[in-house]
Amino acid sequence: MGHDTTKDHGSGMDMDRGTDRAHAADEARPSSPAPSFRLSRLSVGRVAVLDLVRFASRQPTMHGLLEVDVTSVRNRLASSVEKPTLTAFVVATLVKAVAACPEVNARRAGRTIISFEKVDVVVTVEREVDGAVAPVPMVVVDAAHKDVVQITSELREAKARPLDGLARQSLLGRLPSLVRRLTAIMARRIPKAAARFGPPIGVSSLGMFGSGWGIPLSPMTLMVTVGGTVTRPVLSGGQIENHHFLPLTLSFDHSVIDGAPAARFATRFRHLMETASVLDEVR
Repeated sequence: MGHDTTKDHGSGMDMDRGTDRAHAADEARPSSPAPSFRLSRLSVGRVAVLDLVRFASRQPTMHGLLEVDVTSVRNRLASSVEKPTLTAFVVATLVKAVAACPEVNARRAGRTIISFEKVDVVVTVEREVDGAVAPVPMVVVDAAHKDVVQITSELREAKARPLDGLARQSLLGRLPSLVRRLTAIMARRIPKAAARFGPPIGVSSLGMFGSGWGIPLSPMTLMVTVGGTVTRPVLSGGQIENHHFLPLTLSFDHSVIDGAPAARFATRFRHLMETASVLDEVR
């Protein structure tokens, strides 16, 4: 039995030609451009936000979505000589509702509930930090004893005030992530340390990003997220009128507040918002 070497050599030559053609096609095909990118370290503010979000993700939070008719409120704010802001109005109204429902003004530390006597509120304002715009928290201290004009003034001043504690935050931001997390976890389990974490109530405004509700990640016992106003026609007194509605998200720490008290608080807060009673108390 003989072996046909001619056929084998022919197949090998065909394979060589195919390989050469493939190499030629690869050389002719334009190479993909190298990706263009740059690297930068996370800012101190971004590290703080990541720590906050990581910590808040473990909190049992329940959300309530409200829509408040603020037609008369907007008209009164616009006609006021002092020109108070809508955010200041929300803060002033919020603390009035909290004063009537003091169980909201509390924080959990392990198996202990810390109830605060004064109503302080954390308000997020936009500031320029390291050449970029970033949300920076400020505290309205003893807000229940301030009217909407005073709160407006504090919020405006906060945008121009030097950033207090920036060096301390920078130092904390440079610590290893595990150290920061363990420090926060241990501190939240010690009542005296948890009491120094700041107010348990906060307000954040998303109005500049358009309408709708925001669902935040927040370690607060109560976080109020303010959306952008929307306009829609309503039937009022037998006539069609355009009314302005403000979306509000109320986020509660369920380990501190149960559903029924949260619902009662939301009802009271909405009533105070729509009646705009804090505008009658301007000194």
